[in-house]
Amino acid sequence: MPLPSEFRAPWCTTLKAVTFTLVAIAIALTIAAIVGRPALPWAAPLLSAILLLCSLSTIRRYSITKDAIIIHRLFWNVRLPTKDLTSASADPRAMHGSLRTFGIGGCFSWSGWYWNRSLRSYRAFVTDPHRAVILRWPNRIAVLSPDDPTRFIASLQPSHP
Repeated sequence: MPLPSEFRAPWCTTLKAVTFTLVAIAIALTIAAIVGRPALPWAAPLLSAILLLCSLSTIRRYSITKDAIIIHRLFWNVRLPTKDLTSASADPRAMHGSLRTFGIGGCFSWSGWYWNRSLRSYRAFVTDPHRAVILRWPNRIAVLSPDDPTRFIASLQPSHP
């Protein structure tokens, strides 16, 4: 396997639109709170705090090393060991029909724990669901969205001399 391999985490149009809209609303609420008497004085600080927390989970990129897949967040990394990885497959409909059980749902990313009928319980680290790659281990599933799913999957395959 050529090491390390780097992959961008591009944002899809939906993620850009949702994030932009929520940030714009937070700015408008903040301006309203400063300029006049807002009807909901707690709304601007609450939405701003939520956006700040969501932004910290921004997925910047993915990399593959000899023994792990690294999800690079804004201030920390998540490491998924490749030991015992049983399969990796691209599926642009992987997140279709998913329910978020705990995490972020479309503001800066789709991150956290999700459930759907085909995958059951899984962990998402996604910025573009149409580029989804499903990673399976014996006891867990993760979904990522690298810029080039085919090259990402190929990078996980061991090299043969």
